[in-house]
Amino acid sequence: MSTDKVLCCECRKEVEYTVESKQMTSQLSDKDYVYTGQEARCNECGSLLWIPDIHDSNLRVLYDVCRNENGLVPLDVVRAIPKKYDIGQRPLSLLLGWDEQTFTRYYDGDVPSRQYSDMLRRIYDEPEYYSELLEANKGSLKSSLAYSKSRQATDRILCLPEGY
Repeated sequence: MSTDKVLCCECRKEVEYTVESKQMTSQLSDKDYVYTGQEARCNECGSLLWIPDIHDSNLRVLYDVCRNENGLVPLDVVRAIPKKYDIGQRPLSLLLGWDEQTFTRYYDGDVPSRQYSDMLRRIYDEPEYYSELLEANKGSLKSSLAYSKSRQATDRILCLPEGY
């Protein structure tokens, strides 16, 4: 049981609530996905309550199930790419020829299309491929610092001498 109180629309007052795990079904792109989520119920009248943190958590679980069932790149891999190659989220989007916010959306949990998922997985798995993209598209980066930092990180991964 939570000690937090929220407004219950049925009781019309601030109430404590109970959170329970429940099997849920949600639809994404005309396909149903079954997952274990959480729901909050008013301790006074039993009404279903909308709690933003619970909603966000359920959405993350749903998106993870969707990625898994469709063989899409996992969120932890997406989040590892900028660190691995020492590049910011926006510069990475530009490097890949995407809108400036596209990678950030995927980093924050949105589910990428199959095409973008495959590209992200390949970038993570194949530093040589990332290195080729970095060289070919370095002109799309807004600063030379973004390029040089990522070039150094990539060269370390590939065990290349500095300035290769």
